[in-house]
Amino acid sequence: MLDHAMVLEMFTPGKAPVLITERAGQLEVTMVVSERALAVARRKARVTNPDAYAIAFDGVVDDTEPAVIVELAHRGDEVASVTAFRDGVATLLQRRHSMIDFDPLDLRWTRATPDIYGEKLGAVHIIAHRLDSADAVARTLRFLRGRRAFFAEHAPLGTEQRAVIDTAGQDVPAELRAQLDAEAPMPLEWR
Repeated sequence: MLDHAMVLEMFTPGKAPVLITERAGQLEVTMVVSERALAVARRKARVTNPDAYAIAFDGVVDDTEPAVIVELAHRGDEVASVTAFRDGVATLLQRRHSMIDFDPLDLRWTRATPDIYGEKLGAVHIIAHRLDSADAVARTLRFLRGRRAFFAEHAPLGTEQRAVIDTAGQDVPAELRAQLDAEAPMPLEWR
């Protein structure tokens, strides 16, 4: 089972952040190219559904003190433990961890608009996503559900919504196309 001591042993201060996932007792270690990529690492931990994940990186505590920061969570935990290790002292923090599903509408969104809108036409969302895998289709379905829910709250009452799927340069497998057609929360038009 992943623990802080194991994660600290696998991380070299001054090097790139590291993401460690555990599934059925098997560890997978991924070097993350930059601290900015930590958000991507957290999403990866959620998408691949591990039993546990940890992210270790160099950071700063209290705006000045360098520390090694480890975020660690196990499936079923309510929150992740985030521990800052500095000069042999551990400071424990908590945050909602990446394996918990949440409603994206709970987040603060900036203004977003459909790509095309007209009273008679309705809201049209142009989707130019990569659609070459089941994971990519699942992300597109989540995106479409989020868009539909967001505009259902913010568009004029009764506004019809549809999506145009732009597949330029892609050969989308028939089974993935069928999955999108069957599970999309709005009518789709393929181009």
